[in-house]
Amino acid sequence: MNRFQEIVRKNGPLLIVALISIAFYEVLEHFGQVFTAFQNAFNLLMPFWVGIGLAWLLDIPTRKLQEKWIKRRSLAVLVVLVCVGILLWLLGVIVVPQVRDSIIDFMNNFSDYSDNLLATIKGLPFSQALDMKNLEDILGDWQKLSEQIVEWFGDYSKNIFEYGKAIGHTLYEAVIAFAAMLFILLDKDHLVAEIKMVSRALFSETVYNELLRIWHLSDKMLSGFLLGKFADSLIVGLITAVTMLIFKMPLASLISMIVCVTNIIPVAGPFIGGGIGAVILLLVSPKSVIPFLIMILIIQQLDGNIIGPKILGDRVGLPTIWSLFAIVIGGKIGGPVGMVLGVPIFAVFYTLVKEFVEKQLIKKGATEMIEEAGVLTTEEILQEPDQNGKNTKEDKSKKERKSLFHKKKKQEQEQDVNETNNEDEKYDLKDEAEDEAE
Repeated sequence: MNRFQEIVRKNGPLLIVALISIAFYEVLEHFGQVFTAFQNAFNLLMPFWVGIGLAWLLDIPTRKLQEKWIKRRSLAVLVVLVCVGILLWLLGVIVVPQVRDSIIDFMNNFSDYSDNLLATIKGLPFSQALDMKNLEDILGDWQKLSEQIVEWFGDYSKNIFEYGKAIGHTLYEAVIAFAAMLFILLDKDHLVAEIKMVSRALFSETVYNELLRIWHLSDKMLSGFLLGKFADSLIVGLITAVTMLIFKMPLASLISMIVCVTNIIPVAGPFIGGGIGAVILLLVSPKSVIPFLIMILIIQQLDGNIIGPKILGDRVGLPTIWSLFAIVIGGKIGGPVGMVLGVPIFAVFYTLVKEFVEKQLIKKGATEMIEEAGVLTTEEILQEPDQNGKNTKEDKSKKERKSLFHKKKKQEQEQDVNETNNEDEKYDLKDEAEDEAE
């Protein structure tokens, strides 16, 4: 027994590496089965993931209420839930019926819309160059699809049992998600304390502090981006609806809802919403397409230069090309949800990598390269935005960092000059001493 313990003690690291290698090989060998098992486990716990996500989102206004008005957490949670319930009720009473009626009206009149579109296209000078037969086939397929959708809305009572089962399962998961969200919100401080306790027991103080810093960075960036993006998209949707009603464009409620929802997706969202709205108007009222596209362009310029910066500020600090990269990767992994979450999640990794690179460049004295990049640091991201939507750390981000780098660079140059002068003085004294000795 002692001999076995001695072998394990001497060769422990090698045994651990061997076991990890074997486990990794087995995972690769049966990757499909392992992935399916993880996917099934994830789907089984989906109500809990939804509850955790909702609790995380609603914890933000709860904290704000506790900081400013309501000190008792349970009461703050109650106020937030009541406000959310009122918003959902208004959404269900006012917005959803209008959108539903617009969809049904659009589908019922789709054949008339397609005939009008074909007549408009045939009246164009270049219509002879178009393949009208192919266009008629495409519109015919869409008409069949619209008829099926209308039939599904009208004859749902025939499959009431199947729909009842689906609704019952959805309600069951919704109840579990709501319960998980409520318990997490009410017992948040205790849960966070337990997670910190376990983390501190498993990791050293340095690793624990670094993990805590990364968590605060992720929480600040994700929550700030999502809440700001939701508010920004809601404002854009309202402006779109009001503008379309003023200019008497058809299906204002449906198209503005599409613009509102797709605007949540960074970078590509406005183009998706504007494109879908233009296609719908092309069928319903072709003459409204150009004014609609001009309206969307003006609204997006207003959003990009005034509304967005006021609400979001420099919260993410991610260049556009990397935002597009994050959207593509996130969309491939998680669909529309991945497209929304991809940008803030990638921004966290981008910020951490940027910090590491900046530290290495500062050590090597290449601070001018950091100045050229000009991306926000973690400390700047964690700063609360002021009334102008910018970080309170002296505009304060790029200008001050530039002056800081110039100052540091100047100090380094002065230090190099002083060291050179000291070396010259040493050589002069040495030469004088040699001359005196001779």
